Amino acid sequence: MAELMSMMNIGNEMARKLKSVGIDSCEALIETGAKRAFIKLKAAYPNVCLVHLYVLEGAVRDTEFNNLSEDTKKDLKQFGNSLKEYEKIIGKIVTVTVDRPLGSYHPEHKDMYYPLNYGYIEGIIAPDGEEQDAYILGVDKAVEKFTGKIIAVIHRFDDIEEKWAVCPENLCFNIEEIAEQVKFQEQYYDSEIIMRS
Repeated sequence: MAELMSMMNIGNEMARKLKSVGIDSCEALIETGAKRAFIKLKAAYPNVCLVHLYVLEGAVRDTEFNNLSEDTKKDLKQFGNSLKEYEKIIGKIVTVTVDRPLGSYHPEHKDMYYPLNYGYIEGIIAPDGEEQDAYILGVDKAVEKFTGKIIAVIHRFDDIEEKWAVCPENLCFNIEEIAEQVKFQEQYYDSEIIMRS
């Protein structure tokens, strides 16, 4: 496996930070991708900024980050801004209207069982033009409505939608626990769980 510092733009400090979040080789960074690597870095080092995202993208593409196309920079900037928006919503209290209660099945995909309550937040429009979807964690019975705090955003790299994870105010879940509970649906997507840093 090739050393991270052999990659374009990756200096000693960036290599150290990447290794600390489990990205320990050139191959690992390329496989992870710049955006997902940036999410991992942001969780561990809240002060990383857009330039770091450019650096990672340049490394993955084997080019100086200053030479990235304007379209690529624009895409990366939009992604970086979306992460800032996630920071603002995590911790907010919302009410979820449940349209797929715990124990039900998907209306179209009859083999998809819902092991938790799932619904939407009225009045908040998601990127797909529909009301924002949310998983409800920590509630072990079917409910029609639930008010709780947003603890994470599940960002999908291969879909326009994102999902919010909501739970009772007195509960906490880590990334691994959230991933385990939502994998019944998220296993079909390339997604990353984003929590407040």
